[in-house]
Amino acid sequence: MSGDAEMGSDPSAQNEASAERERLRFEVEMEFVQCLSNPNYLNWLSRQPFFHDKRFLNYIRYLNGHWRKIEYAAHLQFPQSLFFLEKMQNPDFRRAISEPGFAEAVYTQQGLQWMNMA
Repeated sequence: MSGDAEMGSDPSAQNEASAERERLRFEVEMEFVQCLSNPNYLNWLSRQPFFHDKRFLNYIRYLNGHWRKIEYAAHLQFPQSLFFLEKMQNPDFRRAISEPGFAEAVYTQQGLQWMNMA
């Protein structure tokens, strides 16, 4: 019997597989959301076709709502990524972050803010 056939007949194996998929999705989403806290990464994204892809923008909208829930946001090491998720909803921000000088200025301001928090 194949592994799929065995899993299809065992509800506990299906539950384990489902739990593993959910855990993996959580980890992948969290890593991606935290990458968005880097203005230079946002600049890179802006130079790809992502910012013009309706599916990507819908995904960003989903992440913005989902990761603001306390049970998810509590896991973020870089909560400023939530700020950038919100900003990415704005076409003017998406245009501005595509400018290397703007991305660098945001990065610099972010670093100064972190220095002043310590």
